[in-house]
Amino acid sequence: MITVRKQQKVFIIIGIPTLIFFIFLISQSYLILGTFLTVFLIVFIVGFCLHRKNLALNLTKLGILTFLLFFLMFPNPMDWGNQLYRRMDRRTLLTPNDPKIAMLNNSFYIWYAEKNDTYFGTPVATEFKDLDEVTQVKLVQFFIYNRSNPNRIMNYSYDFLTPPRYAYDHLATVNEILNDDATFGTDDCDGIAVVTCSLLIYMGYDAYIAEGDFHWWTVVFINGTRNWDEGNPVMLNWWPEVGKPYYLFNEKYIIITQPIPTSVINILSETGGYVYGVFYYDFLMGAYINPILAWLILICAFLLICLLIQYFLIVPYRWKLKKKDIGTILFAWIYMIVIGLLLFALVHFGLEIFGHALVFTSLAILIFLMDRNVAQKIPLFKKIQ
Repeated sequence: MITVRKQQKVFIIIGIPTLIFFIFLISQSYLILGTFLTVFLIVFIVGFCLHRKNLALNLTKLGILTFLLFFLMFPNPMDWGNQLYRRMDRRTLLTPNDPKIAMLNNSFYIWYAEKNDTYFGTPVATEFKDLDEVTQVKLVQFFIYNRSNPNRIMNYSYDFLTPPRYAYDHLATVNEILNDDATFGTDDCDGIAVVTCSLLIYMGYDAYIAEGDFHWWTVVFINGTRNWDEGNPVMLNWWPEVGKPYYLFNEKYIIITQPIPTSVINILSETGGYVYGVFYYDFLMGAYINPILAWLILICAFLLICLLIQYFLIVPYRWKLKKKDIGTILFAWIYMIVIGLLLFALVHFGLEIFGHALVFTSLAILIFLMDRNVAQKIPLFKKIQ
């Protein structure tokens, strides 16, 4: 049994530093990630840090858990420094003076001379400078990344599948994204925006990177104004489902487009359709694999989550699960299956905007109930132990 005094010492040495680090990470993360990390922290605090008897120990375990979450998102310690720095000042991502941008600029004009009448229907003899601004910036985006352009400079790839990053969301610079002669690069939407925006700034446009629901894209103000009206600014690599940007930034400025509390509310409501509709609901409906297999995978995943939560709660008092834990795990498993069915029903009836509220609230309550061994007070589950 770990004594109260030892719990307090461990909390001072391990718990406080890891919690401070995680809160610092939240403060420096861009809006989407920062919002969800904050929600997770609140869920865990409500779940197993309201038990006064073990408060120091539970806070220490929370600190360790948050650090493990950070490690899963960024498993390469060599990247920790630059990823934190780039989140502290997003403007450092944009490097219009990088030599590779100059090479990319030359490549663009060569490409335009060869392809200007292929995709946008401009006459062969039309000089690039004679085109209207909207067509100009769309051509730049098309040159760098567009799925219908077989000669595009960049290919889309998820960070967690791209060596040497293998991270949840690695923020890369132009120099890291493009190869030595700037003829090819690979990254996800933020990398595409970094390269596109850097090139447009180099070419003299009033360009910014925008963040919306799980997406970064490029915004260009035209006609020498920064008025938000029909046709201005021009949105590149954007589609209506993404919605409005929460903020803009380039190498000089950061522009908050709406109050941050409003953005947080939008994130927790609007992203529900994307997370639970495109992934959860479609997965269970057989969009990717057989629906029966999909439901079996979900039920097994729920069981694994319950096992992990129970193990996390009993450590370090004991390091092995015992028979008396079966009732609590079974209770949690049934609870999660019910919540999973409710979430499926929400999406089915078009109420996915309430998905995050259901999931995060239910998870906090579940951890709270498991931490207090509520299942042992229910006759059905008490008999199993």
